[in-house]
Amino acid sequence: MAKGVFTNPFTRRPLLSLVLCFGAGILLQSIWNIPFRWTALGTLGMFGAACLFSYRILMAWVLLMFSFSGLGFLYATVRTVNTDNDISRVARYYYQKPFMVKGQIISDVEQRRFFNRQKKVFTFKIKQVKSPWGWKDRDGRVLVNLYGDLPCSFGDELLLEGKLHRPFEFDKEGHFSYRKYLARKGIQYILSVKRGNQAEILNQQANKSVRFYVIYYRNYLKEILKQYLTVNEAGLLQAILLGDRSQLPNHIRDLFERTGTAHVLAISGLHIGIIVGILLVLVKLLPLTRGLQYGVTIMVIIIYAFLTGGRPSVVRAVVMAVIVLTSLILEKEPDWPSTVSLAAFILLIINPFYLFDIGFQLSFVCVLFIVLFQKQVQQGLITLLPVIKDKKWCEIVIGGMSVSLTAWLGAAGLIMYYFQIVTPIAVLANGLVVPLMTLLVAAGLGLLIMGGIVPFFAVCFAYCLKGILNVMIGIIFLFNKLPGAYFLIKPISGF
Repeated sequence: MAKGVFTNPFTRRPLLSLVLCFGAGILLQSIWNIPFRWTALGTLGMFGAACLFSYRILMAWVLLMFSFSGLGFLYATVRTVNTDNDISRVARYYYQKPFMVKGQIISDVEQRRFFNRQKKVFTFKIKQVKSPWGWKDRDGRVLVNLYGDLPCSFGDELLLEGKLHRPFEFDKEGHFSYRKYLARKGIQYILSVKRGNQAEILNQQANKSVRFYVIYYRNYLKEILKQYLTVNEAGLLQAILLGDRSQLPNHIRDLFERTGTAHVLAISGLHIGIIVGILLVLVKLLPLTRGLQYGVTIMVIIIYAFLTGGRPSVVRAVVMAVIVLTSLILEKEPDWPSTVSLAAFILLIINPFYLFDIGFQLSFVCVLFIVLFQKQVQQGLITLLPVIKDKKWCEIVIGGMSVSLTAWLGAAGLIMYYFQIVTPIAVLANGLVVPLMTLLVAAGLGLLIMGGIVPFFAVCFAYCLKGILNVMIGIIFLFNKLPGAYFLIKPISGF
């Protein structure tokens, strides 16, 4: 009896249960401070007990889930431990004092506007710090705000002088902590290098790794967009196609947020799905077997994931696409909840603190809601509108609306919690914006490909993009003006 009851909810999709437990362990690690040795002993004990009682399936499975929670706790603990040589060990000695450091740029260099000045922002890996006793080896990362005209880029080794300080908390009433956001990236301090401070390049492009060429080509594609489009158009396309939102105008960002369509500005399953569809159409024109067609598509979307910076929503979508395409090669039906679980597990292994990333949470909650509840929502809409049962085109429209409504229901709670806004208009707005996204992504990819090869075709794609963007922004602007399109609410108290 117990075995039969147990089998249904747990063993049908064991990966989903185990990944949820692993994530719960990461969450608990952020709340409780339990000594590593006791957590390790407890985890080993529960895993050993699960093996010992393997003949009692229910007990063994419960113990295994607890041991996975322990593994999540341990993994998050290991990832938070700083080395003895980390800059955080000595940073307090440099408060309110000049801080001179040697190191290397390990991220793309973003150009941002700060009031009426320009600044460069990048992640800097520390190698040496100047002390009263000379240069000392150190490690760790800092976020650099560089005010000046130093022509630096990824891979450059620099000598910088500035002020070291902790990140400011800009939104004390909300639920977003900039300090915690950076800490989860391994950054606990910011180095501000003002004009007049020493800043020089010691070794240009010292690290020509794969990432160097990815960033180089990404910047090349940005220049193509800037060449054929206006500043605002290029900033919007950089966000949609390349995952760079640093040049996205604030007024356009606000329009998308107030209409519940901001998800199209972050590369996610929608974008990857469109790209996969385009690729499958193109590879069918080649004399390749079906397996090779899917294989080429997999390779291209993996390269695209690297090119766009590998954000959680991109990796999740690409992992799911790879699993689905692989299942098509093997002629097997994918199990969607298990596919989502595997994508989440891979991301948490890459960085356990993705669990606290707003994009990670929204991405997986929306996908799980669609996977688990979209059919029920669609059936409910058909029941409410029985007249459409015999009309194929109406069923397609209802199918699209059910996906939009299900995703909105899944994301509504998180959006209210983090952004203090409710967007009822999102269901209708997405019904028009999402189809336009197919045209936008297709034309955008055409411009990026032809921009450096055939300028004439690039101009044609650019004009198409201008028209699509104007229509999309116009639709979003009209929805934004409708009564009841969105409601601002007070911050929700939470943990």
